[in-house]
Amino acid sequence: MSKPIAEQTVIVTGGGRGLGAAIARAFAHEGANVVINYRNSREKAEALAETLGPKARAIRADVRNAKKSKR
Repeated sequence: MSKPIAEQTVIVTGGGRGLGAAIARAFAHEGANVVINYRNSREKAEALAETLGPKARAIRADVRNAKKSKR
């Protein structure tokens, strides 16, 4: 049996803007813990995390290449 979304943590890649931001908002609205992944849109991702509340965090990672993400 699956857990309710309010008990889940989701990672939204490209969550700092556009469709990713809309997805992050939708998950937060349902009560999920939201990790907003960004590569270049730091200010937008951090601002979004702040508006979503204490269950949201903005994290920088380049998910295109695992070696680059380990910096």
